[in-house]
Amino acid sequence: MRLSVIAALLSVGFFAGCGGMEEEPQDAEVTGQNFTQCWNQCVATHQGCLQAATTPDAKAFCDKKFNFCVDRCESGTVR
Repeated sequence: MRLSVIAALLSVGFFAGCGGMEEEPQDAEVTGQNFTQCWNQCVATHQGCLQAATTPDAKAFCDKKFNFCVDRCESGTVR
């Protein structure tokens, strides 16, 4: 469980810290904020799910939900 939490937090730091020169910083900032907010929601939901999980199958289900959530963030399909 700790490993998945650490990996998730490192990923959040990676995505939040990544970037380069942008020609239109205002538009890129809004898009980046939406992704970061979505990602943070996925991480928070995943952590809560893992805390409630009592079996390996339940933990695997949490991981599947997390991956689905991240896929939605990356595709721009946010609730």
